Amino acid sequence: MTNSNKTPDVVILGNSYANQIYPGLVQNGAFDDLTFLSIGICDPTWQEHPELLMQCKLQQQHIYDFFLSADEPIRFVILGGMPVKGQWDDEYLVKLGRSISFFERQGAKVIVFSPHLIPAYGISSCYARPLIPATQDCIESTEIRDIAAQDFRNFSERIRQSNPEVLFFDQNSVFCDSDECRFKTEDGIPLYRDENFHFSEFASIEVGRNFQTWVISSLPELLSKGN
Repeated sequence: MTNSNKTPDVVILGNSYANQIYPGLVQNGAFDDLTFLSIGICDPTWQEHPELLMQCKLQQQHIYDFFLSADEPIRFVILGGMPVKGQWDDEYLVKLGRSISFFERQGAKVIVFSPHLIPAYGISSCYARPLIPATQDCIESTEIRDIAAQDFRNFSERIRQSNPEVLFFDQNSVFCDSDECRFKTEDGIPLYRDENFHFSEFASIEVGRNFQTWVISSLPELLSKGN
């Protein structure tokens, strides 16, 4: 997916949880001058399930060729769909570090998005249907955010050992305030669009706004077209 046929300023890479970031960025007026390209099929280590292995290896080569042949330097790379605790190990970190190092050698600044929160129940259980009441209220303690945030800090610290210039953005404020975490808004607006827990468009737009706030303080050069 892209919002222009120009060389992208920002490439979003990862699985389908990376693609869900794209709508909120391209619909944010602060990023109107930027070209985004989102490729959300494979983990950025290109280490996937066996049935996707060949496809991911081809995607890896395509992306590398794309960066090497771009008419202008690609300035930023966002990595999404990162693994949660228990899904990454030393081997994964080595492979991720190699990918990050490639992008950095091409002059790109790499931003890693945190894994987003996922409830332990189906999102449909939060909504009543004819003759079927809701069985969940979609409200959780902020403890789930705190645990996820600590896991992401541990992950980030390991990445910094090999790639100290990488930046990290925790996107889970879309769900949580200081009091609670919600998987739908108080008005009942869903924050997921399907049972695989992809962001709804509303949630993606909110993440885009939160990212804009983070960019202003942590990476203001992203908001300008030039280097």
